[in-house]
Amino acid sequence: HDDPEDSRRKVYSLVSVMLAHSKPPSEEALTKAMNVLTDVVDDPVRTRDALARFLFLGFDAMGLSVEPMASALGSIHAMALGGKLTGSTVEDTVANARDYYRNMGFGEASVFSLKPLTIIIKDETSFTEDSAMSLGYYAVGFFSKILEDATGKPYELVSSEVFGSDCNYFRFVVEPMVQNNN
Repeated sequence: HDDPEDSRRKVYSLVSVMLAHSKPPSEEALTKAMNVLTDVVDDPVRTRDALARFLFLGFDAMGLSVEPMASALGSIHAMALGGKLTGSTVEDTVANARDYYRNMGFGEASVFSLKPLTIIIKDETSFTEDSAMSLGYYAVGFFSKILEDATGKPYELVSSEVFGSDCNYFRFVVEPMVQNNN
């Protein structure tokens, strides 16, 4: 657009979406990534099922934190479902999403509380904190979009944490966004 202070100049801006950020590489994540594949590499079906965990551990091993991308991918996954998990109540919708998530093989999703909506994802895989956070953000994007489709209100992450000695638990809280009427 034109520069408001000098008509001879043009002002350009770039619009981008944060997908990841760099961090120090993790030897621990590399070891865990190798363990995930070593346990299943002889079976193509089990390898396919372990691939997402391997990728999140691999990103962490290379020094790439991918929470924003993981959240976006979880949301895209929910969009592809096109509202198919919507129930007659929020509780039904969350139960449908929880069952779908479990059947997908991304861990066991348990509802800790409905107000505020607190979900705990438990996985059998041993993660690093950063890789568990990335996989957890996939769940945040997924559940938030499922709820938005069901209620017509966008949801936002309020808090999250990784816990467990194997960093295999991820707790997150989402609530409807407060709409500003300015």
